[in-house]
Amino acid sequence: MIETKRYRELIELVPIRNRSLFDKIYFNKKINTDELRKEVINAIEAVTNVTFEQMLSRCREADLVTARHIFFLVMRSCTTATYQDIGKMIGRDHSTVLYGVNKAISDYHYSKQHKIVIDAVLERIDRDSYEITMDMINGRRETHI
Repeated sequence: MIETKRYRELIELVPIRNRSLFDKIYFNKKINTDELRKEVINAIEAVTNVTFEQMLSRCREADLVTARHIFFLVMRSCTTATYQDIGKMIGRDHSTVLYGVNKAISDYHYSKQHKIVIDAVLERIDRDSYEITMDMINGRRETHI
């Protein structure tokens, strides 16, 4: 009931032409964060051969850093988790998560190798999460929503 009231309050603030996009974002972000986290971790492990335990480590090898950045990007774009919440999941500070999200977006545009890896990970998660993350990567959605 409270959720419905909140939705009605928010939808009134959105221009009519953007309401379908708002619905997609609003309802997709209600995915259980733990469920999506497991799905993203499994996709990253399958594509990059980097385990979640390795992502938790302090190691700064390029493949581990890339895996972390992809994790940050997808969790930020597809859940209601804040930068601080995402950082706590993986033992990092909120500013590290913010940097990682921006770096993953930049790498997607300027590095063919990173684009291939990010696309492969995104293809392994559900379709709505894929589309919302691509909207963020392509600048159709702000990273701080």
